[in-house]
Amino acid sequence: MSEDNTKNKGFIPNNRRLQGFEQENTIPIVNIAPKDNEGRNGDMLIVIEPMGTPVLYFKAKNSWYLATTEAKKTEKKRYAPVAPPNNPTSASVHDTGWFAVNDSNDANVLKRRLGTYAVSHNLSSDLVSTNVFCRFEGLKDGANHLYVIDLNSHISNSGPNANRYGYWVEIIDNNTIEFHISPDGLSIIYSEALSDANNNTSTLISSSDSNNLGAIELRVFVSPVLNKGNKKAKMETYKSDNKYNTLSDKSRISTGNSIVNNLGAKVDGTKNDSFSIDSDGTGVLLKNNSGILRVRNLADSSDADVQCSSIKDSNGKKVIDIAAASSAVNFIKNTNSASTNAPSITPEGDDDDIGITVKPKGEGDVFLQSAGSNSHIQFLKSDSTVKAQLDVTSNTPELKLLGSAADIGHLDTDVNGEMRLWNISDGSTAHLKISAKDTLYLNAGDGTIYLNTAGESTAGSFAEGTSRALFSFATADKAILSSITNDDMQISSLGTGNVELNPASGVTKFLNAGDADDLCTITVAGNGATQISTTDSDGTAGHLVLKPNGILKCQAEDGGISILETASAGTDTATFGQVWVKNSTPNELCFTDDAGTDITGIGKYIYDIQRVGYNSPFASASFLPMNGYIVEVTSISTRNEFAAFVAPHDGTLEKIMWRSEIAQDGSFRNLLYESSDGTEAPGSGHGRWDITVDVAANTTIEFDFSADAATSGTNVLTKGRIYAISIDPASAPQDTNATVVFKWDITS
Repeated sequence: MSEDNTKNKGFIPNNRRLQGFEQENTIPIVNIAPKDNEGRNGDMLIVIEPMGTPVLYFKAKNSWYLATTEAKKTEKKRYAPVAPPNNPTSASVHDTGWFAVNDSNDANVLKRRLGTYAVSHNLSSDLVSTNVFCRFEGLKDGANHLYVIDLNSHISNSGPNANRYGYWVEIIDNNTIEFHISPDGLSIIYSEALSDANNNTSTLISSSDSNNLGAIELRVFVSPVLNKGNKKAKMETYKSDNKYNTLSDKSRISTGNSIVNNLGAKVDGTKNDSFSIDSDGTGVLLKNNSGILRVRNLADSSDADVQCSSIKDSNGKKVIDIAAASSAVNFIKNTNSASTNAPSITPEGDDDDIGITVKPKGEGDVFLQSAGSNSHIQFLKSDSTVKAQLDVTSNTPELKLLGSAADIGHLDTDVNGEMRLWNISDGSTAHLKISAKDTLYLNAGDGTIYLNTAGESTAGSFAEGTSRALFSFATADKAILSSITNDDMQISSLGTGNVELNPASGVTKFLNAGDADDLCTITVAGNGATQISTTDSDGTAGHLVLKPNGILKCQAEDGGISILETASAGTDTATFGQVWVKNSTPNELCFTDDAGTDITGIGKYIYDIQRVGYNSPFASASFLPMNGYIVEVTSISTRNEFAAFVAPHDGTLEKIMWRSEIAQDGSFRNLLYESSDGTEAPGSGHGRWDITVDVAANTTIEFDFSADAATSGTNVLTKGRIYAISIDPASAPQDTNATVVFKWDITS
C-alpha cells in the first residue's frame, strides 16, 4: 500500500483478502542468506550480500536453493528485513522509514516467521535505544481515522480485545537489531475517542481487526547508547578499577533458578512454570518442575533432546565435555535404577556390536574404587550373572573367577607380597591346570619348590596342606627332587603307567597302568651296582628292548659284557637273532638265527673240510684216502700213510657227503678207527654208524654224525691221536667222491 493511500482517511479496501494479497506479493529482501533450519518449504527470499548482486532463494525439501537449484549453506539468517537498509540520518541516528507488519490470525497475509523484522542500522554500537512509531487505521468518534502514535507514549493493559500483544527489540550485533512483534498485535490503545457502537473504548492495534480494516506500519529510529564520556557504551561493564571486564566475564546477573518469585515466563497470556519455543513448526517446551528444568516436545508428549558442547557445574566449570564426531551413529546411554539395583552406562546406536572405551589423558590412570567393606568390583556376563569379582576391601586383595556360585578360582596376595592361587568346588573335577604355548618357567628365589598334599581349600580359606616333596635348585648345576617324609615317590601319567621312586632302597619302578604287577625295575645297590629287570605277572613276555636312535654302545671300565650261561637258546623270534652262552664246561658263545639254527662255540671252533676220491669194485669196506692220494685202501695195516690222519685239536667228526656212480639200496656201515700214542696205525674201533639208504646212482648221501646217534662209540676226536675212516656200502660203488667235515676246538 502506498503512503498516499495510508494518508487517505477515506480509503478502505473493498476486499480484506485483496489487501493481504497486496502485502504478501512482496518478496522479503535480506542481506544474509538463510540456513536450512530456517523458514518453511515454499518460502522465497531476495538476498543482497555485501559487494554482491541480488540472488533469489527458495526453500524446498527442507533446504534452501539458489534459483540455479544449487544448494547453499549459510551461517546467519535474517527475517523480513525492513526495506533496503538505509544509512543513518546522522552520525548517531538510523531511520528505517515506514514498513508494513502483519499478524498471525489471517493466514492470507502471513509471511515467514511472522512478527520478526531485521534492522541493519550500521551504527557500530554494542548497545542502542529505539523510538518506535506506529501508523494505522482505526475508529475515531465512530468514523475511520488514520493514527500516527509513539508506541512508547502509552501503557497497554488488558481490555475487551486482549489477546497476545506487544513487541520487544533484540540486539543481534553492533550493527543489527531485530523486532519481535506478537503475532496478534502490537498494543491496546485506550480512549473515549475510540468508542464504537458497543461502547468499547479501546482498540487492539492489529491488521486482523475484523471490524476496523487497515494496514499497520512501523517506523523505528535507532540511536547508540552513550556513556558518561559521551562515547558509545560497550557490552562489557566497568570493574572497580575502571577497566572493562573480559568478554568471558560479562556482568550477566542470574537468580540461579529457572523461575523468579515462583512465576515463570508468560505462556498464552498466563504466568506458568513452562514456556514453549517454536522453530519451523517443531519446537520444544521448557518446563520447570520443582526446580528441575525439563525439555519436552512442543506437544508435551515426550522428552526432547538437548544439543550442547558441554555441561557445567554451579561454579560455571565444565563437568562433561561433549565432543562431536562426524557421521556419528553410536552413543552412551546412562540408565538409573530402582532400589537395590545399580545404575548403568551402556553404549547404544545403529551398530549391532558396540564397544566402550575408557581412556585416561597422557600418563593418567583409570581408577576403580570400592566404597566399603562389602563393596566389590564385579564383572558380569550378558545375563547379569557375576563371573569375576575383585575384592580390594582389605590388605589382602583377592580376585575370584566364578564358574558357578560354588565353583570358584581364587588369586590373592597379602602385605608381604605372598600370593596364593587355589580353587574350590562342590564337585570332584576342580583341577588346576597351567598351559603354556611355548616354555613354562617356574622361578623360586631360594631355589626350592615345595609339593604339598592334603588340605582342601574352602570359599574363604586357603589350605596349605602338608609338604611331601620338594624340588631344590639351590646347589649349582643340580636339580634335586626330594621326598620330605622318605616315603615312596611316584610319578603318574594317566593312562600310560606310573613311576615309583624309593629313595631309601634305591629302587625305581615303572608300572603299567593296566596291571601294576607288570613292571620294569631299576635297582641301585651298594657301590652303585645297578640292575634293570622286568616282570610279567602272568607269563614270560616281559621283554626288555633297547632302541637307540643311533648306535647302541656298551662301555665297561672293567671287562666286557657278561652274559649268563644257559642250556639252550630262547624262543625264536622272526627278524631277530640270539647271542647267548651255552652252559657247557667251559661255556661257549653261541648264535641262533630266527629259524632256530644254533651256531655254538663262536670263535672257539673251526670247521675243517677234506675232499677225497677212490674206486672200489667191492661191496665191502674201503678206507677214505685222507692224505691226498686217489687210491683204493681196504686195509691200513700196511698202507697207513694213505688213509690215516692225526687230530690237530680236540674235535668231532661232523659229517660225510658221499656219492658214487652205482645206486645204493640197503645198509651202510661207517666206521671210525683210533690209535693213541705208541701204535702206528689206527686199529681200534672208535665209533660205528649203521644206516639204511636207498638212492639212485650219482646221488649224494649225507651222513650227519652230530645229529645221528652212533650205533656204538662216538664221533669225538682227541688231539694228537691217529684216526682212519671206512665206509662199507650196500653195493660196489665203483667211482666214488666224498667230502669230510671236522670241527676242531682251537682252544685245546
